[in-house]
Amino acid sequence: MHTVVQLYIKPRTLHHHGILGLALTLNRRSPRKVEKFISHSWGGRFEDFVATVSGNMVPETNVFICSFALPQNADVGAILSSNLQETPFARAHVSASDVLLVIDRDIEVIERVWVVYELYLSMLHNKHVRFGLNKNMGSNFRKAIMDKVDALHVRRTKATKDSDLQAIMKEIEGQEDELSEAIRFKLTEMVHNLNFLIPCQHSH
Repeated sequence: MHTVVQLYIKPRTLHHHGILGLALTLNRRSPRKVEKFISHSWGGRFEDFVATVSGNMVPETNVFICSFALPQNADVGAILSSNLQETPFARAHVSASDVLLVIDRDIEVIERVWVVYELYLSMLHNKHVRFGLNKNMGSNFRKAIMDKVDALHVRRTKATKDSDLQAIMKEIEGQEDELSEAIRFKLTEMVHNLNFLIPCQHSH
């Protein structure tokens, strides 16, 4: 996603002093209401990300993907300096009917502070969260997810920008242990429901 933003999104959103994201640039005459919120890591292969999203919902779905929605030529940090729950991405999260958590091959997504915060918002607003998985993942992938889930704690999460990490940690200050436990439980429950990843038992 970092490469896509630099080579594709930024050059196409230079108009209007760079204050519009790609989604609004393309849909300016007819803005669309967010239906699904996509929570993901920027570090995975973009092709895998597209395949996973398109394989988990119908093409007509209006999705919120931060890199496409937020103005990448503007100082996004200034947007985040205010109350996080009043930021465009948080408002989009409220508007969405549910959340798709895209799991990349390295499962890095579970270690990202933004993803943890989006899971926090999901629990706060009682949003349904489901995994977005690439259909080529094997049965061992379930155990790999659980290994990441077991090790999750919000104090060990990462962000590309330290300012993002500090803003989110400030927002959840005093709730770190409780929130970590709640997110681990939520993700464990979701993994438990991934019945299609359980190898079939063949009778002989």
